[in-house]
Amino acid sequence: MHNGTFATLEAVLRHYNDVPLALRTYDVSQLAPALRATYHGDDATINAVLETLDFRVRTPLGLTDGELGELEAFLRALTDPAARDLSALVPARVPSGLPVSP
Repeated sequence: MHNGTFATLEAVLRHYNDVPLALRTYDVSQLAPALRATYHGDDATINAVLETLDFRVRTPLGLTDGELGELEAFLRALTDPAARDLSALVPARVPSGLPVSP
């Protein structure tokens, strides 16, 4: 996801299928080694996070493996093949003068 917690779409979908379980069983080895020490997976932290979540995220969806696979296939079908390589959109320069790397 956006912070590196999950490397695949499948992992994101499994997380949202049952957020409480995903939080309690998260495998910190999925994180880059430099980030592992920043993970707070103790019961108090997880409980505090769960208490602040909207009930719609706290409540498990209960999707089967087949349903998760179908959902993943659907989401992948929404990606325009042209969006897979956006390197042509990288500007040659920016107003700040900072270097631009493709």
